[in-house]
Amino acid sequence: MSKLSQLDRVVMFLREYPNKQFSAKQIAQEIIKRYSDDYEEKRQNTRYTDDIDDTELIKQVAAEIGAYVAKGELLKREIRICWRNKPKPRIFWFDPEKRLKTEKDEFNKTTAIEEKDSSDIFISQVSL
Repeated sequence: MSKLSQLDRVVMFLREYPNKQFSAKQIAQEIIKRYSDDYEEKRQNTRYTDDIDDTELIKQVAAEIGAYVAKGELLKREIRICWRNKPKPRIFWFDPEKRLKTEKDEFNKTTAIEEKDSSDIFISQVSL
């Protein structure tokens, strides 16, 4: 049995396919297929006893994946995961180029602004 949480499975799946877009349903289908043993206990729930092709289980897992966005859990786990809400269905993908603004970025931005301001002052004094 896997020790990965469902959230970890989603993140790992998306990382395997950089910049490829998936709906929550497609992700759910794939992680249920890959980690079938991990979902066996969930299948034993009376809600899914007549669910021969896992349709209801897939819907439930897809809803849980969508809830990770609402709770902010997806970005806490992996900042490079992106999603688009509209048009429906919500689409997820992993963008390896996406990154957080770092202190260095902020420093460069501040430095650029200061250089622009100082050059404006210099130009205005020269024109006098």
